[in-house]
Amino acid sequence: MPTLYLPRPRSISFSLRTLFALLTLLGIGMGWLAWQVEWIRARHEFVRSHDGDQVYPNMFGQATPPAPGVLPLLGEQGIWSIDVSRMSQDETAQARRLFPEARIPWDQ
Repeated sequence: MPTLYLPRPRSISFSLRTLFALLTLLGIGMGWLAWQVEWIRARHEFVRSHDGDQVYPNMFGQATPPAPGVLPLLGEQGIWSIDVSRMSQDETAQARRLFPEARIPWDQ
């Protein structure tokens, strides 16, 4: 009886250049994701450091504004308003940078 030849399944092959390109794209994506997570951590730290008495998630039943960018996909919620009357100028600038969706008075 003749022996049947069964071809080996073809394995996936790609060049070293393709591997480097994929690793570069993966590294960029992971770096961007880490930057977003750090932004969320900084937002939470800011709220904790001000005991939540100057940060208002929503006002009088109005809809909470969405967090900027892709932060809602990571579970972050927006902040309606921040009271900067008892904050230093540096803290006010930090609040504006961390919470672009919040209403923060500019005259402080």
